Amino acid sequence: MVNSWMRDRLEKPDQQLWSEIAITTLALSISSRGRRTDHTFRQSLAPHIDACLHGVYTQPLLSSTTRSAVSNAIKFATIYSECGRWKEAAELQGKVLDLQKKTWGPKHIQSLQAMTDLSWSYWNLGLIPKGLRLQSEVMTTSLEALGPEDPRTLKAMDDLASTYWLCGKLNESEELGKKAMIGMSSVLGSGHPDTLMAMHNLGRTYMHRGRPKEAVELQIQVLGARQKMLGYDDLDTLMTLQGVGMSYHTLKRFDEAEKILAIVLEARKRILGQEHAYTLWAINDLAKIQCAQGRAVEAEELLIEILDVVERTLGREHIGMFMTKHNLARAYIGQCRWAEANALLTELVGAQIRTVGPEHPDTLYAQSELARTYRHLGKVDQAEELYVEVIPRMKVKVGAENPQTLSAISQLAAIYTEKRQFTEADALASDTANIGQGVGKLTVTHAKTF
Repeated sequence: MVNSWMRDRLEKPDQQLWSEIAITTLALSISSRGRRTDHTFRQSLAPHIDACLHGVYTQPLLSSTTRSAVSNAIKFATIYSECGRWKEAAELQGKVLDLQKKTWGPKHIQSLQAMTDLSWSYWNLGLIPKGLRLQSEVMTTSLEALGPEDPRTLKAMDDLASTYWLCGKLNESEELGKKAMIGMSSVLGSGHPDTLMAMHNLGRTYMHRGRPKEAVELQIQVLGARQKMLGYDDLDTLMTLQGVGMSYHTLKRFDEAEKILAIVLEARKRILGQEHAYTLWAINDLAKIQCAQGRAVEAEELLIEILDVVERTLGREHIGMFMTKHNLARAYIGQCRWAEANALLTELVGAQIRTVGPEHPDTLYAQSELARTYRHLGKVDQAEELYVEVIPRMKVKVGAENPQTLSAISQLAAIYTEKRQFTEADALASDTANIGQGVGKLTVTHAKTF
């Protein structure tokens, strides 16, 4: 109403003046970096920021290079990020970065912070190479300028380790993430928020490497500390709670995992909204758990309901869409709808190879599921060929002990058994007999499992 009144009643000079006043007022209502305030209030600011930035007589936000103008842009980008509007955030952050580099130089701490902020928007947009390039530069520059034990350097290491995880470079993520966590524990203490974030990120990497026991040990520590420090509904607390739930899923503690993901999902719906990317992520994880419980029909219903939302809000080739399609394929497989799963996985694998690359773990997992559909559609030779291609790469990228790798080996052993190639089946059983505690021994009998 106020915006409409300004457009209809005020002359151009007055509109410019009051637009500047509105921008300043909005910026002052946004807390500085690192402080937690009510997310509902912060989200309610986004439409007002839109009106100020896109008003007919509004001057470009960074037409002035004053410190206040830069601060306002950073704050507005923060609100866009919290609302899941990472494209708008990245647009502002890119302008801030250009300005900081011109003002301070590319190696100044202000420029490095602007690069970090932009890299996280790229991270959430699925623009992985861009985010990786920025974070690599931040870490390299921090090492040179600040030294390896400076907290800002250690934070840059942890940020890069997290992006390595998203890239599917799990070995690099674990190595760098462990180094960052140990350094932060020594310099900042085990209870510092940055140390807790490093522990959370390392636990997530452990889980995706098929080491859920190690993962959950870290995650439980982080969860207790964050609940005490930040509260149960804090977004970082919920992220760690989600990690615990998915580690329980990998440990086959499905009932506990489902209860945890239901809590995360309801909290994110309330705090972030139904269509926020992190809400959609929680729905995906809940559907994955339901598939593991044999409730594929319920999982399909959850995923079909969000499919159009994911495409509209994230895009057809965002990693969130890949996750949704893969989980939907799992739901089809759980209902023995092999042809539908095959069609969806064929499309998915092609898109993943184009975007995240053929060596990304998610691509390998999808190829493994695709091979499984070939087997059940009677295309046994195609299934065998794909498993033989994918399994060695899975061993390298995610580990021989990873449950996904073991599942693929089990399926290939079943194919060899069906083809009466018992020597090859026995060789697989021998190869996996002693790969880790709790994994168990693969036998030809096991290979006949569904």
